[in-house]
Amino acid sequence: MVHAAMFDAVNSIVREFHPYAVRVPAAEGASPEAAAVTAAHLALVLLYPDQRGVLDAGSAASLALVPDDCGRDRSV
Repeated sequence: MVHAAMFDAVNSIVREFHPYAVRVPAAEGASPEAAAVTAAHLALVLLYPDQRGVLDAGSAASLALVPDDCGRDRSV
């Protein structure tokens, strides 16, 4: 489920393949990397709500590696 969410998030930006479940509107200049991190975080929090603190920290650390000028904030 996590990888399918990541794929659909990235594919909503790059639009190269048929989505698994959804195609969401993507902001102009959105970052595929930040979209993948955000999708993984959401899926994992829904699956493991008791681990939210660890997942939030991991997501924040991963998003910090994506420069804002690469569309990080437009992808979250």
